[in-house]
Amino acid sequence: MVLVETSSRPLYEQLKLIVLHDIEVGVYKHGQRLPSEMELSARYQVSRITVRRTISELAKDGYLISQQGKGTFVNYIKGEYKYLSFDSISDNTTNPDLKRTNRILSKDIVPANGTVSGYLRIEPEAKLIRLKRLMFENDKPYMIDTAFFRLDLYPGIYDLLADNISTFALIQSRYGISFAKAEKALSVVRAGLEEAEYLGCVPGDPLFSTSKIIYGEDGTPVHYSHYLVHGDRCIYTLTVDAGADDIQIHYKD
Repeated sequence: MVLVETSSRPLYEQLKLIVLHDIEVGVYKHGQRLPSEMELSARYQVSRITVRRTISELAKDGYLISQQGKGTFVNYIKGEYKYLSFDSISDNTTNPDLKRTNRILSKDIVPANGTVSGYLRIEPEAKLIRLKRLMFENDKPYMIDTAFFRLDLYPGIYDLLADNISTFALIQSRYGISFAKAEKALSVVRAGLEEAEYLGCVPGDPLFSTSKIIYGEDGTPVHYSHYLVHGDRCIYTLTVDAGADDIQIHYKD
């Protein structure tokens, strides 16, 4: 990444994106003392005023912590998520200290398109609830989740879907549905304008794209969702037993 003085974006905003990228990829690790303003000024070829503004903005966003007389330290831990699990990524992380919240972006009733109806084994054009949410960790947006709910399986669920509700807990406790099997497909896509705005990244940044189908104990598909996570903000881990055929790789045409 290079700073461009002729860009319409102020230098401190450009530098903020660069330093944030370096934090997310591990150039500056959690708990590490950030180089001094003078060192950063020399490293990125900008004024100390620009560096100071950048540090202030990143501290305001929670990525840095300044300690009087000691310096500025990185306050960022990349989330690690277990991919072979039933749980949603918002319920499944190796960092239990993170505060997780979610906010509904949209909630509506839509006809199932061919892809979704095939996943859920329902008639094309059957009515579904589509729930789109923005997930946060420590008040930082990290995931866009879009889930679909069958009206025949979950009567009355529309009015129960609210901010900061765990949909999995709702399905299991309110409707008594147990999960027996899950299928997930992982790919990488580029952030569009909408995704970049929600996730606070740059259009074109890589995003992990995951589609998930969950089956009940009788083999019926009971849940389908799709979520997007910024590629620099998480690590997926896979656990495979010896001799198991848990992972299959398919190449796009």
